Amino acid sequence: MRPGIGDSKRRATRRASSAAVLVAATFMVVPVYPASPALPASPEPAQPSRLQSKSRPRLFEPLDLGLLDAPDREQWQKPEFIMDELKIAEGSAVAELGAGGGWFTIRLARRVGPNGVVFAEDIQPEMIEAMRVRLQHENLPNVRPFPAQWDPKLGIHVT
Repeated sequence: MRPGIGDSKRRATRRASSAAVLVAATFMVVPVYPASPALPASPEPAQPSRLQSKSRPRLFEPLDLGLLDAPDREQWQKPEFIMDELKIAEGSAVAELGAGGGWFTIRLARRVGPNGVVFAEDIQPEMIEAMRVRLQHENLPNVRPFPAQWDPKLGIHVT
C-alpha cells in the first residue's frame, strides 16, 4: 500500500482498536449480551496445547490484595479509557471475570449506575468476600459477585 494522506489516521485507528482488544482480553471485562446457540460437540476430544495446563493455575494471594491498590493504578491502567473503548455506559450489563478484590468492579459499577449491573466473578472465595466488603463500604448494590470453579478438562474457570 502506498503512503497517503489518510495513512497516519488509519494507523492510529488500528492502534486504538488493537489497544482496546488487548485491554479487553487482559482484564476480561465484557458487555453481557444474550447467549448465542451452542456449537455442536466435536467428534474427538481436543488435545490440550503445550501452553495449557490441566493443573490449577497459580492464583493471586488474597493476603496481598493491597498490592493491587497502588496509588498510581488508575494512571497506568486507564479504566475510563477501557470502559469508553468497550462502550460501557449508564444502564449497561457487564461481566468481569477474575474480579479479584473488586478494584475494577467498583469503577464498572459507578459507570453503569443504578440502572446497570456488574456480574463480578472470581475463583477464590476470599476474593469474593473481600469484594463484598468493599462493595458494601462503597454502597454499590448493582454488583452481583459470584464464585467460579476450576475445570481442569477445559483449563478455564466455569460457573
